[in-house]
Amino acid sequence: TVLSLAIMREYPQYTRFFGEKSVMIGGTTYENRNRLLFTDATVDGLKTGFTDAAGYCLAASIKRGPRRVLAVMLGAPSDAARLGEMQKLIDWAFTAYEPRQFYEARKPIQQLQVWKSTVDAIPIGFRDDVVAINVAGKTHEITTELTIPEPAFGPIQSGDKVGTLKVKRAGNLLYERDVIAFESAPQAPMWKRMWHGVVLFFKGLFK
Repeated sequence: TVLSLAIMREYPQYTRFFGEKSVMIGGTTYENRNRLLFTDATVDGLKTGFTDAAGYCLAASIKRGPRRVLAVMLGAPSDAARLGEMQKLIDWAFTAYEPRQFYEARKPIQQLQVWKSTVDAIPIGFRDDVVAINVAGKTHEITTELTIPEPAFGPIQSGDKVGTLKVKRAGNLLYERDVIAFESAPQAPMWKRMWHGVVLFFKGLFK
């Protein structure tokens, strides 16, 4: 599954070849051994395999609407069993689980105030969509914990990490994502840095 995901993400220009039902080489037509391509229009890859030790195997890629599922089967006793059991696995994956999107890629989630900079604030957010998969009907179990250390000081470069988001299921950590700056915040001249230092000092006194 990890290898399949890496191929889809890092070499998207080649993924169209995995969905070809047949190819002609030297005047001979070779059919794709992934029979799901002929029975399920939402399947667009990925690779079959067979050895005496491993049996009939399949790494399948399926896209239904905005969702894509990668499914891997090992050790099926026959080609027919591989086809039938994989179809069951695919259908189950799309009905038993559902995605929940928390944040959209490259869309600012807030303006971060920046001290000792030539700009007052910069937009921040995430490089990629922040999505979690949960058991259907139980999306309330997914929670997020956003941490953005403040005060923030210039200079900050576009793309720099300015915070962290933790995504949890039932209190258990699923993964973390960096919160990044979408714009740069250059360092302010000396006089402004000194002034901001004074302001922050007195703000701290009255907290």
